[in-house]
Amino acid sequence: MHRRKIWLGLSIIFISGVLIGAMADRFYVKNKIARIMKGDQGYMSQLILQELGGDLKLTKEEHEKVAPICRAAARDLLMLRREQRDQVDKVLERAVCDNKKQLCLEKGQQLEEHWERFKSWRASLADDLSH
Repeated sequence: MHRRKIWLGLSIIFISGVLIGAMADRFYVKNKIARIMKGDQGYMSQLILQELGGDLKLTKEEHEKVAPICRAAARDLLMLRREQRDQVDKVLERAVCDNKKQLCLEKGQQLEEHWERFKSWRASLADDLSH
């Protein structure tokens, strides 16, 4: 009986750790995506540099040489994304509309609600960016 309690306690601790880890990972990824969607230039260039630095094993001197180029690329990508936002919105809107036609009424409404939440979330990021 005493062993069962120990195993039960250890199992609960393990499962709690897994759940907390999964939630923290989801929060981290969601935050990462939000920062990119917001157009955080510094964060985007940091991600590019981390990727290059890890893959290419850049020296400090090389890192200093490529950093301004990565920052400029991040700035240009952000400007391009802003210029193309209306086009992207039209494509997504059309996809949602076409998908709704393929779904039953209930799932079509769920898709529409999901799409509205996404637009609202994205708009809130744009509002944060303008402040």
